[in-house]
Amino acid sequence: ILPNVALVAALSSRLPQILQNHRQQHTGHLAATTIAMNALGALARVFTTLAGSNDPILLLSYTSSVVLTAIVLAQIVVFRHQPRRVVLADSATTSGKPPLKVE
Repeated sequence: ILPNVALVAALSSRLPQILQNHRQQHTGHLAATTIAMNALGALARVFTTLAGSNDPILLLSYTSSVVLTAIVLAQIVVFRHQPRRVVLADSATTSGKPPLKVE
């Protein structure tokens, strides 16, 4: 039952983030290093599962985590050149302050 919870947690945490990044066309202040380490850690779990238990539910859970984290990492790379004004305006609107006008 625990591997099923891990799969649901991976999907429910990354999918909204991926959708929000896509909708906003930027990733805000996400750190590429942290996301990359997360993806590499999940990839290591895939290999250890293949070498050890070969449990299909665990394998699905870790593989989905790798794929979703890789998508977030790709979004960081693709959206890294978005204008700073988009990030500033978005952070201002989410904080309840009026948007900043940055030219």
